[in-house]
Amino acid sequence: MKNSFLFKTLTLFMLMMIFVSCDTAAEENSNNAQTPLYVGTWKNTYNETYKITETTFSYDSNGYGFEADNLIIDKKDDKSGVFYMQITKNNKWWTTSDPVGKWYAVAYKNMTDISLSLSNACTAYPECEMDCQDSLEKAKAHFTIDKYFTFYADFAKE
Repeated sequence: MKNSFLFKTLTLFMLMMIFVSCDTAAEENSNNAQTPLYVGTWKNTYNETYKITETTFSYDSNGYGFEADNLIIDKKDDKSGVFYMQITKNNKWWTTSDPVGKWYAVAYKNMTDISLSLSNACTAYPECEMDCQDSLEKAKAHFTIDKYFTFYADFAKE
C-alpha cells in the first residue's frame, strides 16, 4: 500500500513538473521572439535620425522630416531592400505639395545589428525631386532602386 501511494505521488509530481516546464519553455520562446534588425533609432554624423518600428517610420533632419505608418518592407536580400510607408505628418520636408496620406519610400543596404545605410527616394542631389504616390502599388512601381536611390548615408543604431 505504501509503495502504491509513493508511486502515485511520484507520478503526480513528475506530471506537474512536465506541465510547468512546458509552460516555462513556451513563455521563453514568446519572450525571445526576434525583433527585426531594422527596428530602432538610427543616427548619423549629420544629425539625421530615423526611428523605425515594425509598423511606423519617421525621419528628422534638424527639424525637417516626416512621420509615416503602414510600413511595408520589400526585402531584396537579408541586408537590403526598400521601406514603403504612408505619410502621416510632413515636418517641412515637402514644400511644394502635401504628402499626407500618400506613399513614399526609403531604401536600405548593408544592414547589420548596429549599422545600416539609408537613402530617401530622390531623383538626384542636390536638386531632389521628392514625390509621393497615391497607392502602395504605384509607389512600388515608381520608386525603383536604379532611379530613385542615388545617395546613401551611413547610420549607427542607438
